[in-house]
Amino acid sequence: VWPTESSSSSPPPPSTLFPAKVSPEAMAASAPTPTKPKELSYTQQLQSLPKQHVFAPPGKIGVAIDVFNGQPVVHKVRKNSPLEKMLRPNDVIVAIDDEDASCLSAADVTSLMVKRMDRVRKITFVRRE
Repeated sequence: VWPTESSSSSPPPPSTLFPAKVSPEAMAASAPTPTKPKELSYTQQLQSLPKQHVFAPPGKIGVAIDVFNGQPVVHKVRKNSPLEKMLRPNDVIVAIDDEDASCLSAADVTSLMVKRMDRVRKITFVRRE
């Protein structure tokens, strides 16, 4: 709205109507600096990966478990294991029969699998490529 002659207020000074020209260097200096995206923690990275499942038959499965970053991982899959072509070293064991195993020790994961060795066991894992 433009002021009219009957208006008692005076128009704003020209400097507020048209901003002063700013050099590209000044514009770049005043621009917000891009921030680095936060790196995901090890646990967050694992949670973002798809979960996979294998079904171990009753009996021994020939899988050695270790712990890495506080989580159980496959250390070794023995030759002729029924899971030889399914599990790989460094796969992170997330659950056994849908029971959370992500924070268990290697001995506890092994014990859980041995307790259930008389039946098929569902092993949920995450593969880090």
